[in-house]
Amino acid sequence: WLPVRHGRRRLIKNFLTGIQRRVLRTATAMTDDDFEIISEGKANIRFPKGNKVFYNEAQVVNRDISIAVIKMFQERLHGEKENPRVKRRRLRQERFKTSSSTASSPSFTSSEIESEMKMDLPRRRSTSSEHEPLRILEGLSASGLRSIRYFLEIPGVQRLIVNDLDATAVESIRENIEFNGLPQAKVIPSHADVNELMLRSKDSFDVIDIDPYGSASLFLNPAVQSISNGGLLCITCTDMPVLCGKDPETCWARYGSMATRSPPFCHEMALRIVLGALDRHANIHKRYIVPLMSLSINFYIRMFVRVFTSPKETKKSCVKSGLVYQCLGCHSFALQRMGKSQASGKGNLKFKPGTGPPVPPNCTICGKTHQISGPVWLDNIQDPEFVKKVRDHVAENRSSYASSDRLHGMLTAASEELPDAPFFYSIPHLATTLHCTTPSYAQLRSAVIHAGYQVSQSHTSPKALKTNAPKEVIWDIMRCWVRDHPIKSPSESSPCHAILAQEPKLKADFSIIKGTDMSSKRTGIKKFVPNSEHWGPKSRAKSGGSSATKRERDSSSTSAE
Repeated sequence: WLPVRHGRRRLIKNFLTGIQRRVLRTATAMTDDDFEIISEGKANIRFPKGNKVFYNEAQVVNRDISIAVIKMFQERLHGEKENPRVKRRRLRQERFKTSSSTASSPSFTSSEIESEMKMDLPRRRSTSSEHEPLRILEGLSASGLRSIRYFLEIPGVQRLIVNDLDATAVESIRENIEFNGLPQAKVIPSHADVNELMLRSKDSFDVIDIDPYGSASLFLNPAVQSISNGGLLCITCTDMPVLCGKDPETCWARYGSMATRSPPFCHEMALRIVLGALDRHANIHKRYIVPLMSLSINFYIRMFVRVFTSPKETKKSCVKSGLVYQCLGCHSFALQRMGKSQASGKGNLKFKPGTGPPVPPNCTICGKTHQISGPVWLDNIQDPEFVKKVRDHVAENRSSYASSDRLHGMLTAASEELPDAPFFYSIPHLATTLHCTTPSYAQLRSAVIHAGYQVSQSHTSPKALKTNAPKEVIWDIMRCWVRDHPIKSPSESSPCHAILAQEPKLKADFSIIKGTDMSSKRTGIKKFVPNSEHWGPKSRAKSGGSSATKRERDSSSTSAE
């Protein structure tokens, strides 16, 4: 068609650019009657009537929790600045930075954005006791609603880059920034590939928000490079079927981890898969992660993670990651950490490969075989103190958060989770395995406490039994329950028969301990609220604001607020 390849590319590029410009001119020609105003928090957003792609009512929980977390992170940053010991540590870590961390800022399509980024503004340290200044990037913004709320509701925002790859979305962002009267010197719309933007802006942002439609795997490596030392990453993943084991080979390709259908803790497994992948990406750059809060919400997971630079701490990541062995019969599980450490003098640690496997070929509980998943993150996924601060902040400012009731309950459940106890047992699942009546949560929790162990719920399930008790203790308690509540003779080939064939080594005490009833009737806190009217993801947005086809949804990643 054209003899020169370069000429063909230039013609195609000009053709596509012309289409984009015609779309933008059409959008500009629309009158005020063609728009509707949506208010959320302090923001007011203009949307074309009938275009529901860029706004999802269910995501108000996501935006509310993000604002609350960033505010509390801002307070923690200020407290660390006031602590001389923390300041000295930060300065030592900043001296370690390589010369590549001062790379020039990216070029944007707007000359205004380009000149702003070339200034490479450092974060100005607050000299007052008010608020720590923040540099924020929202990588996949769509309408700009989230960023506009960030600027209006989070004090002390020094610079906020509102980015999207779609030209129509960027034009909408620009209009909404003007509509809300935000200063253009601080709130800057950007039309760029977010990965390219982050890679050219290393160590430039205190907060990076990545909220894609689908997997966030493509953005993890650039994000851990672009975030400042001690900065906050806010990561969303909506590819829950993949993370919960529907397509294990896809999970391996995206996150470097094998996902299995692991009832009953598949949502916690999803969180730990992504955290493990994020930590491995950080380790490549001599950085490591510290999760502040990790939540499974509706149809997605949302993680708030700090990233620090330290070659010494990075070495400890092998102890925080491992494999999960889960029985295919009774679904008992065992953990195999990838590494182990021991003191080697002068306060140093020596690391060795982990030894295993932690289980024999057949399950000691029911005799069935195991399946292996991972590697996954096996360290804490919550910072209980931080989660409580966010919860208390939401409770004190209910009028600022439309989803405050749900947030308060969810954060209460997350703050009460037992640390250092990855995964959990499900009370209904235990009863189903043994074909018996289901004990109440208070009865089973009391029995575990009477046996000398700790136990809690999980924010992912109201019937979760998260505990540091060995699996042998849990099944001994269930054997005692069946003895008190007899069942019909099970099939000899069933896990139930093998489990009940063993005599319990302890006598379970099911007398209820005061405070073990965690129901909302007793506590007055609804930790597990039913899904809202608008629950579920919207269609994927594509160029021009319409919804994408299935083939397009499978082949690309964009944001859908």
